[in-house]
Amino acid sequence: MSKSFLDDDTPFMNELLRTTAAAANLPDIQTARALLTAYEPRDAVEAMLAAQVVAEQAALLVIAKAAAEPGLSVDEVLRRTDAVIRLDKKIRSAQRKLGRKQPPQAQVPTTDRAVPLDERLKAHFVDGGNTVH
Repeated sequence: MSKSFLDDDTPFMNELLRTTAAAANLPDIQTARALLTAYEPRDAVEAMLAAQVVAEQAALLVIAKAAAEPGLSVDEVLRRTDAVIRLDKKIRSAQRKLGRKQPPQAQVPTTDRAVPLDERLKAHFVDGGNTVH
């Protein structure tokens, strides 16, 4: 097995691993190293981009979980969902910079007529138009 850029025992790499573990709320730097290794960074810039992606993916999961909390107003669910979408776009941009591709998106079934997102939320998840279950 060839040595990876992430295997270097330098102050920069040690700090990058500690920072990534903290930012992504990972249990240890070995987990951070494993996640960063998946992006196969060849230099410091690519390692930093990989760290950004790992931290942003962790943040995306936290926001997505928060968007599913019971008792939120439709506006709050939409605000949090919008934050997830914006962060996902940022992550994909960083992944493109690394030359990596995401797996293809699942095909979303289409409906006969377009319905605004907030109306779908009200129709399916809202009790009296005030809270999401």
